[in-house]
Amino acid sequence: MTRIFGVLSLLALAVCTPLASAVSLPSAPATRPAAGVNPREETGQHPDGTLAFRVRLGADGKRNGDFTGYFAGGKKVQERSRYEAGQLHGMRTLFDDKGKLLAEETWFKGNLVFPKSPKVIDATREQIKRDVVDYMRKANLTVPKGGMSLQALGEALIKVRTYRYLCDVPYDVGLDAGYIDVCQHGAELMAILNELTHTPKKPDGVSDEFYEKGRKGCGSSNIFSSNNIVSGVDAYMDDSDSRNVDRLGHRRWVLNPAMQNTGFGAGTSKYSAMYSMDSKRAEIPDFDLVSFPPKGYYPLNAFPAKAAWHASFNPKKFTVGTDAKMAIYPVDNKLTRAKEPLELSYEHVDTGGFGIANAVIAKPKSPQLKPGAMYEVVISGLKPKGEGPAQLTYYVAFY
Repeated sequence: MTRIFGVLSLLALAVCTPLASAVSLPSAPATRPAAGVNPREETGQHPDGTLAFRVRLGADGKRNGDFTGYFAGGKKVQERSRYEAGQLHGMRTLFDDKGKLLAEETWFKGNLVFPKSPKVIDATREQIKRDVVDYMRKANLTVPKGGMSLQALGEALIKVRTYRYLCDVPYDVGLDAGYIDVCQHGAELMAILNELTHTPKKPDGVSDEFYEKGRKGCGSSNIFSSNNIVSGVDAYMDDSDSRNVDRLGHRRWVLNPAMQNTGFGAGTSKYSAMYSMDSKRAEIPDFDLVSFPPKGYYPLNAFPAKAAWHASFNPKKFTVGTDAKMAIYPVDNKLTRAKEPLELSYEHVDTGGFGIANAVIAKPKSPQLKPGAMYEVVISGLKPKGEGPAQLTYYVAFY
């Protein structure tokens, strides 16, 4: 981790993002002109007259230096950031009124480059583990007889929530007993047939009720040729073998923004299932795209070294045709891109209905992933619905 911080220190940058999707970030301090204006400093006041913010100004009158924002009362710090030539440039850190860190962002010349810092990411990953332990205790779930333990069920849920958090989609996913039931039947049905299939045939000696549950479990789930449901989630997120790389459908179901609940099942032999076709989330936050790896910092221990990269776009904002392209450029510590993008061993655009019904896919031939590696992802050929851009760019930094 020290290497990536060294990279940022050369940029005079840092980072920030909310600890959880449920956290409500403080709004910018309410301001009005302050009395006794210092021409080399800008200040603002809350409606009650207390100090709202203070920031240095350059000779040209633009913000150029440290910015400190305060809660009403003028004493408790709400925000620390930095400006250069009138633009946010560097670390922006937000706190609640108790002094707890809410977010760390990296800005570069007025653009939000890295929404979450490694510090925030690592802290949230640990919090997800604690949250799931608490959730499992309160849910009072039981697992059907077979190849799955209650501990494995909790660990699989941790994996799902963690990947979704890292990829900036709602991650408070729960477990549904009905989904668990059909997934368990599906896994056992595949074990009886000794076949990994979404469309199982009815074997001899199986009741109609068992078969119908198993058929639903197989047909509505990601399925895996192991009864380890925890490693199954990692396999779904990788999804880059020759049979799946053209659509990355398992990954896209895991990252479906509309998912609210899931379930798992594991047979007594080598098959398992994860319920994937839930779309019961009442409110889906606005988004432009969902990608893997996502914008910003990303931990190497949660990314398969040879995985394909992809981005899926909000169908309310973009139409994605087969001419869309993803280019992945290495960048240096000043975010200057290399002359040529990474060579790709595979690229494709899929418009199948796997969660978000589009995916621009690119598989680097030699990604050279290591701590400190940074890339600029450029996706061109988009067709915006409205005044949006035909090309989107974002940065990925591994640590």
